[in-house]
This record gives sequence, structure tokens and C-alpha cells, in this order.
Amino acid sequence: MRISVADSAQVGPTYVFCKVIIRRTKVSPPLSTYKASIFPAIASEETSEKMEGLVSFQPFPSSVIQRRLSTVYLHRLTRSSSSSSSCAPLRAQQSGITGGSESVSSALEGKVSEQEVVIYQDEVVASQGIRIRRRPPTGPPLHYVGPFEFRLQNEGNTPRNILEEIVWNKDKEVTLMKEKRPLYTLKKALETVPPPRDFIGALRSAHQRTGLPGLIAEVKKASPSRGILREDFDPVAIAQAYEKGGAACLSVLTDEKYFKGSFENLQAIREAGVKCPLLCKEFIIEAWQIYYGRSKGADAVLLIASVLPDLDIKYMIKICKILGMATLVEVHDEREMDRVLAIEGVELIGINNRNLETFEVDIGITKRLLEGERGELIRQKDILVVGESGLFTPEDIAFVQEAGVKAVLVGESLVKQSDPGQGISALFGRDVSG
Repeated sequence: MRISVADSAQVGPTYVFCKVIIRRTKVSPPLSTYKASIFPAIASEETSEKMEGLVSFQPFPSSVIQRRLSTVYLHRLTRSSSSSSSCAPLRAQQSGITGGSESVSSALEGKVSEQEVVIYQDEVVASQGIRIRRRPPTGPPLHYVGPFEFRLQNEGNTPRNILEEIVWNKDKEVTLMKEKRPLYTLKKALETVPPPRDFIGALRSAHQRTGLPGLIAEVKKASPSRGILREDFDPVAIAQAYEKGGAACLSVLTDEKYFKGSFENLQAIREAGVKCPLLCKEFIIEAWQIYYGRSKGADAVLLIASVLPDLDIKYMIKICKILGMATLVEVHDEREMDRVLAIEGVELIGINNRNLETFEVDIGITKRLLEGERGELIRQKDILVVGESGLFTPEDIAFVQEAGVKAVLVGESLVKQSDPGQGISALFGRDVSG
């Protein structure tokens, strides 16, 4: 039996609106155990066979946590008495742990609690300024009255913004998809998929040919902020029009609930003979999604720094390199840019002028993030920068190009045009199809 009751409870001088969920049960279901994205030593020399399960916050057997946590979490347990106690907690991400106290021995014997693992996860994420929670918190403790189980649901279990809502939904969605398509079936499918195309090379070539930023034209039917962008949405026809109009690459939205996209759209475009390299525009939280996108014909994937911790990004970049794919790592502010610039192997950075938490747009963000030392470091590393969002006119393109971008990702201002190819000419102020 399940009963939902809305009630108000006074807490001190304030009031909190709560929802009480009552469920008949005999025993409390065990809380899930998760491993954290804090195992750098494991991934450094691993093949994709061993890396694919190392993405953070996934359900993971406690026995494996107990074995692998020793190189990371134990540093936190002992740092107060260690000779390196002045180092930051995240020092554990770069060093192994030897020796130990009673707490170390307990952890090695498998006594690390789930709560301790989750606490350390939160420390890692918070230290990198990541505000997006991967999934809802477990909530207040369960209470029992006779055969009933009570759990209060409060604002802590409500998404704080649209990006967090999308990520929480994606976590559920991917869990179901993995049950239908286990990883081994995806690997089998990759044997018959044509080799990936050079996504970054296509952008550089277009920039050299036209003197303008290479265009990643987006195949997108809808967005949470704008609603339906095009009622007569034919992804293949739009993709072909983009290619004819001079797009160097295409971005295909695959999220269904919020953007009305699908992996089937991605596959249909690839199988229709479109030659442009394809970016799988997905909210990636697990390495499984990379394999799935590749099985549908993707040549590149999007990784969002405001969602993924640094080590997840590192693991996923390595997986993509093994698969021959490019990674577009998206940032929005200075802290995210600094994090990504510190990661080895990053070749393509997207600066999103839209805040994915509030959906506010300011193309000045691109210029701000490419000024000074950051811009110089990007030039030294020969990183290709992509300007994203808020680009509608030739003046907008000129502004971000002057700031230092050599590619742009544009969707809304193109897909709404009756002829998307002509929309590309209008966007750049001239024909770029030659």
C-alpha cells in the first residue's frame, strides 16, 4: 500500500512544506552503494575493457569499493596524522597510500562504510565547484511505525534547476537502456560500424577554407527554454540541407524527453549518406552512453564540465580515443575552463554562452574566458575552441571569432529556417558552401 500525504510541519520559527510517503514493507531496502570517481591509478594504464565501469556515482558492489578505495579514501582517513597533512584532500587523486593506522587497517579489511564513501564523493565534487547533483539525495532517514515505512520528501529531493532535472532523468533512462543493451552487445555492434570520421579535422579544414569559424550545425527539434522549434521536423532532410549549405559537422540531439531527439535520428542521418562528422549531443553521465552513441554512428560526443568531475572527463576522453572519437568538452565559466585546461588530452573546448542552470545567454562569456593567460594557454596547446549559444547574426559570429574561436555550434537560428542551408548563408553573411 502506498499513500502520499501533504502536510506542514513547524521547525523552529520557520515552516517547511513536506510530502510524506508511506509504504508498507517488512524490511527496509538496503541503501545503494556507489563508488566514487577517485581511482586515477586504475585508469591510467587500463584498456577500455577495464575503464568502462569506472565512471563515478554508478551502483557498485561494496566488495569492489573496499578493494579499490584503499589507494584513495585511506588518505582522507589518515591525513590528519600524516606527514603530508598540509596537502589538500584531493592529493589522494595523485598518490598511492602506504603504511597506516587502525583506521587504515579497518578500511583495508572492508570496514569502510557507505556513508564515508558518499562523503568523500561529495568532497571531490564540491572541490571542483560542481553544483549539479548526479541523482536525488537519499533523503531523511526512514522511520517505522508498525509495518509502515515513512520517508519525508523535502526540497532536497527536488531538482534545483533544469540541468539537474535533466541529469536525474538521464540517470533513470540510462539504467533502463543498459538493461536492454548491455555493454557487450554494443561492443559487438561496433564491429560492423564504419570507422569514425575526423570531427576536429573537418572543423579546422572549414576554418582554413573560408576564413570563418567552422560550423557545427545542430539538428534539434525542441529545447526546454524555447519549446518546439520546428513542427515539420525531418532530421535527415535538415541534416542534408546543412551539409549542402556548408556545415563542417553536425550536432544531433539525442535526448528525447526534453529536446525531442533520439539516437534513431543520429543513426538515420548517418545511414542516409551524410558525410559530415556527427556529434552525439547527449547528457553523458556514463561511459556506456559513449559506446551506444558510437554504435549509432557518432564521431564525437559532448562532455559537460558542470556535470562531470575531472576524473570522469579523463576516463571518457581515454575511452573516446580508443574508439577513435573526438570529445567536445563544454564549459561555461572561469572555474570550469581552468579545470578542463588542466586535463591532458583535451583538444576541443566548447564555451557555452548559455547558463544551463538558468538558461540565460550572454555571448560576452566567450570573450571573457579567452582573455589573458587562459587564451594564451589555449593557443599553446593548440586547442580548438567552439562558441556555443546566442549566435544569430554575422555580427555575433564576428564577435566570437575576434575573441578567438575557430568553430561555432548553432542550432536554433538555423533549424527554424524554412531552408536551413540559406540560414547558414544568412548567419555568416555570405555563402560558405563552396
